[in-house]
Amino acid sequence: MKSAIAILGAAIASIWAAPALAGGGRVSLAPSGRTIGGPIDTTIAAGVNKTVASGIPSVNACVTLANTGAAAVELNLVGGGTGTQQVPTRETTVFCRAGLQSVTVNCLATGGGSCSVSWRLDSAE
Repeated sequence: MKSAIAILGAAIASIWAAPALAGGGRVSLAPSGRTIGGPIDTTIAAGVNKTVASGIPSVNACVTLANTGAAAVELNLVGGGTGTQQVPTRETTVFCRAGLQSVTVNCLATGGGSCSVSWRLDSAE
């Protein structure tokens, strides 16, 4: 039984690793059972504040953001007040807000650099 579980685990790991190996290390977030937006991979130019989700019908929601790039990003949520959270390179965060209305990501790279993120929006209800 343990060997069957180990084989199954290795098979699942290889399925998840295959896109990373083929795509230079980038892996998209998988949808969850409560996903209402995304998952989407986004590249943002240095210094740009990009709105990645808007027109959200003021629901209680959480954004999962994986910073897959080489520069930090700032995640900004508006709705039920505003909130900002900095996400260092190669880190993932989950940030929730009651009455969420919009999500923006600010690329903190400098010069001609860029930021790469994968994000997903999930209902918290």
